Formats: sequence, C-alpha cells, structure tokens
Amino acid sequence: MTANEIAGRRAQTLTDSIKRALASKSSNQSVKELTEAESLLSAQGPFKYLVNYRVEKDDTSPKGSRSVRYDHLIALIKALTGKEWHLSTSAWLVTSRHRKGGLLKLLSRPLDETMDFLSVTPVADPATFGKARLES
Repeated sequence: MTANEIAGRRAQTLTDSIKRALASKSSNQSVKELTEAESLLSAQGPFKYLVNYRVEKDDTSPKGSRSVRYDHLIALIKALTGKEWHLSTSAWLVTSRHRKGGLLKLLSRPLDETMDFLSVTPVADPATFGKARLES
C-alpha cells in the first residue's frame, strides 16, 4: 500500500468518525466519537483555542434543557486531546488537533443556534496572571 493510499484511508476514517460524532444523540457517544477523531488527527496540530459559550436558561429547546445542553458541551470540551483549562466563567483554553471550523462544528452539536452562543478563537501562547483555574 502506498503512502497516498494510507493517507486516503486515514482521511476517510477521520471523516466517518466526525460524521458519527455530529449525528450522535447522546453525550457519551459524542465524546467517544470526538476522542476517536482527535486520535486520528495526530498528524496535525495541536492547536490552542479559547472557547467561549453562553447556554441560555430557556428549557424550550428541541435539543433539551439548559442543563442537558450545557453538560453535553462540557463533556465534549473535556474530551479534547491535550490540556483543557477552565479559565473563567464560560471560557476554556483548550488544545485540539481539529482546525477551528471543525472544532466549532463539533462543539456546537448540543447547542441551539436560536438561543445559545459558542465561539472558538485560535490563540498563541497566552500570558496569564493570578489564579484563574476553576473547578469544573
């Protein structure tokens, strides 16, 4: 098997894993699929991102109550490869092998676009001062 064929198969496996993660209804399955996709991306990155979110307290979303959407999002953030740091309220510094668009798509899966907010911003090596690590 040539190097191009190996790369092509690996890319297809990654694409399939990401599609399964996006289609998954359960938090546990989404986390499993995201973890698998992260391991397949070992040839690129890792990249650092600042993830900011707002999950509204409105429980009328077809994607579930606020607590269901929030817990699913946090589980996905914690499943990322590398370090995750709960930097501040509604803000995490994460390391992932996904590009920002792919990471945004994966993390937004449990959220309701009509009421919730999510931002994924690439960052270099941030400088910080003081104690900011929160319990999550």
